[in-house]
This record gives sequence, structure tokens and C-alpha cells, in this order.
Amino acid sequence: MVGRLCGGQQRPVQHNVTSLDPASPGFSQVGPAERLDPSDAAFVDAIHTDGDNFGLRQPVGHVDFYVNGGDDQPGCGGFDHHAGYQSMICDHMRAVRLWLSSLRSPCELRAFPCDSVAALAAGRCLECRTERTASCPRLGL
Repeated sequence: MVGRLCGGQQRPVQHNVTSLDPASPGFSQVGPAERLDPSDAAFVDAIHTDGDNFGLRQPVGHVDFYVNGGDDQPGCGGFDHHAGYQSMICDHMRAVRLWLSSLRSPCELRAFPCDSVAALAAGRCLECRTERTASCPRLGL
């Protein structure tokens, strides 16, 4: 009976965790025990969209998507005094919009594995063909 009681106290393993633009404030200078990391679930993925402001640049998952390099997103300009808070979080909220889109749309959002934005811009990472689709991770569930 003691073995059963002790075993019941273990932390349950999560199957999937998706981080929507993991937060940088308070987490950029801490270790994996204090922030999201691959050991937190059987599969952890993160969608980075605001690495130059509120989002964390460092990888935190088994797969990390750096949308448009993970920084400034198309359609999100600088701070607009008239739009206020909404303009300030536009890049950060793009991760939420993309994740919701991945759930609603029949079209898959695929990513090209790449070591850097410069390598992508040079065309060295655009090899996602039908036979290699498995090597190009899909954003979303």
C-alpha cells in the first residue's frame, strides 16, 4: 500500500505543450527548471513572434517556430499612440492568431528547419518537398 501512495504523488506527464510566444520578462535569465523546456512534456513546441520585445528568443521546445525570424511581424508597425496597447502587442499576439489558424484551416502551416535567418534568406533551407515533408514540422496540433 505504501508503494501505491508514493507512486500517486508523482507529477503526471503532459503529452503536448504549445507555447504561444514564450514570455521574456522574468524568464530570459533563468534556467530550464524555472521556465518551459523540452522535459516539461512528451512534446513541447513554441511559436516565437516577438523576440525583440516581449517574447523569448531562446529555444524552449522540441520544435521552435521563429515566424518571420521571430521578431517583427508583417502588418505590425511600431508603437502607435492612437492604437495604444493593441499596437504594442501586435507581434506578440501573432502567435495566437497563427495557432488558431492552424486549428481552423485545412491548409497546413509548415516550417523549414534552418540554422539562421541569413541561411534562409540565402535559400539554403528551402528543401521541403513531398518526399521530405516529415522533416518540415507543422505548426499547430
